[in-house]
Amino acid sequence: MVLRFYRIAEKFLLLYGIKREVIDLPDVRLHTLHYSNDKADSQVVLLHGIGASAVQFSKIIPKLRKKYEIWVPHLPPFLNFSQLKIPKTYLTAVGEANILSPWLHELSRRKKLILVGTSFGGWVAMEYSVRFPSAVSKLVLINSSGITLGLREARDYFARIKGKKELLEILSLIYTRWKRYLWLWAPLFRAAWEHPSVQHLLFDEDGQVPIDDELRKLTMPVTIIWGEEDQLIRKDVALEFNRLIPHSTLHFIPNCGHSPVVERPRETAKLILDL
Repeated sequence: MVLRFYRIAEKFLLLYGIKREVIDLPDVRLHTLHYSNDKADSQVVLLHGIGASAVQFSKIIPKLRKKYEIWVPHLPPFLNFSQLKIPKTYLTAVGEANILSPWLHELSRRKKLILVGTSFGGWVAMEYSVRFPSAVSKLVLINSSGITLGLREARDYFARIKGKKELLEILSLIYTRWKRYLWLWAPLFRAAWEHPSVQHLLFDEDGQVPIDDELRKLTMPVTIIWGEEDQLIRKDVALEFNRLIPHSTLHFIPNCGHSPVVERPRETAKLILDL
C-alpha cells in the first residue's frame, strides 16, 4: 500500500519533467527523483525524514526546479524503492552519509552542491557536511534532529505508539494543519513506523552519537528553517542549532508543525530559492 502511494505521487511529479533514476553505488542501489536543469549553476539534494521517501518533497520540487537542478534520493533501508547491498536492517545518520558519500562527491564536482535535509535527513546532511565541508556550498536544515536537545523527547513520543489512538496523537504533534483528516494518513504512517529500519533507528540510543560537538566544523552558510508550532522537536532545538552552528541564520514559519515541506511548501521553497 505504501509503495503504491509513492508511485502515484511520483507519477504526478513526472508531469513536471522529473525523472526516476537509479544510481548504482558500492553499498546501495539508490533510487532517486531527478530534474536536470542545464541552466542552473547549483544543484539541490533533498534528504527526507525517518521512515519517509523522496515524495515527502513533492510540494516543493516543482517550485525549486526553475532555479536548481534537483536530486531527491529514497534513503535506504526505509520502506521505499532503494535497496541495500549490505546486510543491514537499519542505518544511523552516519551510516546514511557514508553510503551516499561517493555519489555526493561526484555531484559536487559537477556544480555547486546545496544539501537540504528535513528531520532525520537534516542529521544525515550534517554528518556529510562536517566530514566534507568543501563539497557543500550551502546547507539547509528543516526541523532537524541530531543534537542532544530534543532527541530523547522525540524518541519518547514515538515510544508511546501502541494503537490507533496514540498514532493519531503523534500525528497531531507533527502536523498542525488538516487535523480532521489525519486518520487518512494513519495507515501509511503506521506501516512506515513499524518497519524494522525505523524501529531499530528510533530505539538504538547507544548506536547514535548526537552531533553537537561537530557542528563547529561547518564552514558553509547554514539556513535553519523551523515550523514554529512543532511539538515533536520544539523551537528551543532550533535556537540551539543556531547557537552551535557558526554561520547560521534561523527562520521560523508560523502556524506550521514538524514538516514545513508538507504544511508550508510555498514559504519553505521561497527560503530555499532565496539562498
